[in-house]
Amino acid sequence: MTQFLPYVTEHAILASAGCFVFISLIFSFYLISRHLTHFTLPHIQSKITGILYMIPIYALDSFMGLLWPSKAIYINMLRDCYEVSSVSLTTGIDTNVYSSLSLSLSLSLSLSFPHAHSHMCSISSYLLCYPI
Repeated sequence: MTQFLPYVTEHAILASAGCFVFISLIFSFYLISRHLTHFTLPHIQSKITGILYMIPIYALDSFMGLLWPSKAIYINMLRDCYEVSSVSLTTGIDTNVYSSLSLSLSLSLSLSFPHAHSHMCSISSYLLCYPI
């Protein structure tokens, strides 16, 4: 009985991992398809879909690591390469969101205080306003 236990445990682990990988693939591809069908902000949503591809990549990476433990280091290396590009996409989203927030904030301030810019000096004209 004890000699069959590792075999049964290994198959149970692979079967449950396969089920969870399948579920994560279904949900992530559904979410990606929803972002692509409602593509209202392409400069942000294209980066979000790139980040959402991390879910199936991580799931498949973990499952292949269970199937082939000796090759897991090479599979993880491919996952890490995609992770680096995902961090780059996250930075792109931050840049797009913060620049649009900054633009809308400066526009609302200029509309609220229309004469405020006439009293302030910009950095480029600093030497003209305050000669050294």
